[in-house]
Amino acid sequence: MGILLMEIPILTDLTIILGISVFVILILHRLKLPTIIGFLISGIICGPHTLHLINTETEVEALAEIGIVLLLFTIGLEFSLSSLMRIKKAVFVGGALQLLLTIGAFAWLAYYVSYDYWPIAVFIGFLFSVSSSAIVLKVLQNNGDIKKEYGKLVLAILIFQDIAVVPMILTAPLLMGMSEDLFLDLGILALKVAGVILFLFVSSKYIVPKLLFQITKTKSKDLFIISIFVICFAIAWLTSYSGLSLALGAFLAGLIISESRYGYEAAGIILPFKEIFTSIFFVSVGMMLDVTFLIENFFYVAMFTIITMVIKAITGGLAAAALRVSLHVVFMTAINVCQIGEFSFVLMKTGNEIGLLPIEIHQYFLAIAVLTMSITPFLMTFDKQIANFMVNHLPIPKRLKRKSSKTPEKGSGFNLVENLEDHIIIVGYGLTGQSLAHCAMASQIKFVVIELNPKTVAEAAAAGIPIVYGDADNEELLHYANLSKAKVAVITTIATNKTPEITYHLRRLNPDLSIITRTKQIKDMEELRTHGADVVIADELESKMETINMVLSQYDIPQDHIDAYSNLIRDLR
Repeated sequence: MGILLMEIPILTDLTIILGISVFVILILHRLKLPTIIGFLISGIICGPHTLHLINTETEVEALAEIGIVLLLFTIGLEFSLSSLMRIKKAVFVGGALQLLLTIGAFAWLAYYVSYDYWPIAVFIGFLFSVSSSAIVLKVLQNNGDIKKEYGKLVLAILIFQDIAVVPMILTAPLLMGMSEDLFLDLGILALKVAGVILFLFVSSKYIVPKLLFQITKTKSKDLFIISIFVICFAIAWLTSYSGLSLALGAFLAGLIISESRYGYEAAGIILPFKEIFTSIFFVSVGMMLDVTFLIENFFYVAMFTIITMVIKAITGGLAAAALRVSLHVVFMTAINVCQIGEFSFVLMKTGNEIGLLPIEIHQYFLAIAVLTMSITPFLMTFDKQIANFMVNHLPIPKRLKRKSSKTPEKGSGFNLVENLEDHIIIVGYGLTGQSLAHCAMASQIKFVVIELNPKTVAEAAAAGIPIVYGDADNEELLHYANLSKAKVAVITTIATNKTPEITYHLRRLNPDLSIITRTKQIKDMEELRTHGADVVIADELESKMETINMVLSQYDIPQDHIDAYSNLIRDLR
């Protein structure tokens, strides 16, 4: 084993990184702090500027690059173009306003305070404009605030920022003036953007859905997983080869798959991998921070950190105010977007590669970014109290305090059926599932179907049935079906051995759910009850009872006697 670790140094590094992370995160968990901060601290501890425990930074950076690819891929998976349109005002007005105001503010500061050169100033504006989706969304989800008014607005701003990273990466070389002909560069950029849009349309409409349909017809989960990864990395490689970025390709791959009916199944498979690689990404960020530099320049770093968070809070608040939301929502949105985000490090890497980022700002930016990320969870814990204090104590006109406001469009790119409530989740769309769905429609009961046969899904979707492709033990899929607000779940299929596992997941994710399952044999009934089923219908038993019922009715036996016999047989089974 020792020889293996020596031959493959990255195994040693991963063991050290993850080992230290376990202890750090364990301590932070006791303090109720996000794990992301633990990975940043772990990177600082084992990095080249502190204990020098990691010697192969190149391999860690490679893993971090994969982490960014998977992070952008899942962002593409988690919202589709149609869902984006449902919150378009909050995204394109609130998000664009926040981004432009922030870029403008920091570019102006950089130009007039430090660098008398607009390309560098604008690029510094790019760096400081992005907030942390990873930290903010995780805290919002943990607090249950993601579906509240301010949570949706914050989500919209973060979505726009994530999308805007791509054009910022593309325009960075133009800022540097790497070609003597600016108009030629702009023309090439326009052609690349047009090519990307055409590729997105053709792939999402014709190529990927048909490819995944043929793959899912095999009902091989292994083949499906491999295909999703191949699509992700192949498109990322193609965009990189054409002169664009890996990150852009990964985002496009996710977006293309999300436009198909296989997006939520794919997201449920990819998410665990994303967590692993993005964790390593945050470790690599921590490794870049020079603690000695931070200590020696702490006054200036702290001052710049405060200035950064204040400016970002102001621009975020102005963007929210433009959407005519309440003052509480304005202040809470401002608090939630006042940090520097993980994609700023992707931009920083681009700036370093093309020589657009001054060397002297590198460590300052890293220190400010890490500090803002670390402070954010504390601020978000008390965001409501801070917002209340500001509304009550700042000299704000009373008419603004009393003003009732209009909310942004409802809907979230991360839950397309969030309006469903007290609905039925139907697992399987065979004869029983179809009959149940038709009865539900006739009774005006809302429902959503989960089905693993792609042909059945395509036919049912074409007929207007609310159906989604995937395996019902996929938590992302169950989240999409709004399991937490469902009233009943019915597992209608008996042609699978995964019914106990599905039942277990349903019960674990919604303890109040009424679960009805089918099984073929009587002997399996107790196992399903143990896993959380409220009602178990055994086809073997029901066919037996129906046979007895039909025979006895031929001899004019009273129905109440037949029912009594049936109950006796059920009790004796």
